[in-house]
Amino acid sequence: MPIIKDIPFTLTKTDVIRGLGMGSNPNVRPQIDLIIDETIADEAVLKLIRPAFAYDVYSILRIEKEDCYLEGGTVFHGVTIPRLLSGAKMLAVGVATIGPDLEAAVSAYFNSGRRLKALILDAMGSSAMENIRFAIRDIIGKEAEKRGFTASSPVSPGGTSWPLTEQFIIFTLAPADEIGVKLTDAAMMVPQKSTSMVFGLGENMPTWSPTERCDMCPRGATCPYRYHPEDECEPVRSQ
Repeated sequence: MPIIKDIPFTLTKTDVIRGLGMGSNPNVRPQIDLIIDETIADEAVLKLIRPAFAYDVYSILRIEKEDCYLEGGTVFHGVTIPRLLSGAKMLAVGVATIGPDLEAAVSAYFNSGRRLKALILDAMGSSAMENIRFAIRDIIGKEAEKRGFTASSPVSPGGTSWPLTEQFIIFTLAPADEIGVKLTDAAMMVPQKSTSMVFGLGENMPTWSPTERCDMCPRGATCPYRYHPEDECEPVRSQ
């Protein structure tokens, strides 16, 4: 059950602005622009982001119409895995987080009435969590190579095709408690800036571009982190 910490990531002003729900190329007020610049450059703030990823790999016994049966008797329900990962021989099941420190700082700023600063910090946290997915993709890609396979792009619970309640199953398979992530009775992760994901491992596994991934997401055009093709590149990459 590998535990990966100190995951490298990048975070740009564009990421934060998009995280604030202002689009890719907005006209940002000078006051907001200055606070974003100062916050991104603040080493003390960046140290509040402490990425960690916990995962494990399981053999697939069989995949049926709406079920994926794993070794040990675990079954994932929903059409997402059968539809996207039907050729997988194994699943890498993981949970990632940026930790609780930035979230605590956001609450402190809100409670002290500094709402703008709190919103910017929150947008930084959300963007960082999104960006870390790219580094994790590389980690799982290397895991697949060791087994003679390739890795798919990740899929996560949420939406009608794979219910959020499937996270209860993910948390029985990935050692999320070792990186401090818990699950509420409503299947919500704590800290909030956390994510769960599953990768298919097998021969010639499918991958999808940022745009295609966004098209598959139930949030669609309403998501502030939606990838825009006019951007020069993906908003993140591992180092």
